[in-house]
Amino acid sequence: MNMNCNKILSVFFHILFCYEEMRALLVSAYEKAKALVAQMTVEEKASQLRYDAPAIPRLNIPAYN
Repeated sequence: MNMNCNKILSVFFHILFCYEEMRALLVSAYEKAKALVAQMTVEEKASQLRYDAPAIPRLNIPAYN
């Protein structure tokens, strides 16, 4: 292989590695959010739809806005 092919392959594998790493982080964040929402009551879920959502201390969710 010539030098250009080596560089292209190097960049390709770097992008692929970064993609897999990012995908793992996103899946992890999704799973954490899903587990957290599963613990919330209907009232707590509804309260989070507001602009000034209150804290949910038992789940360590801070108030925002």
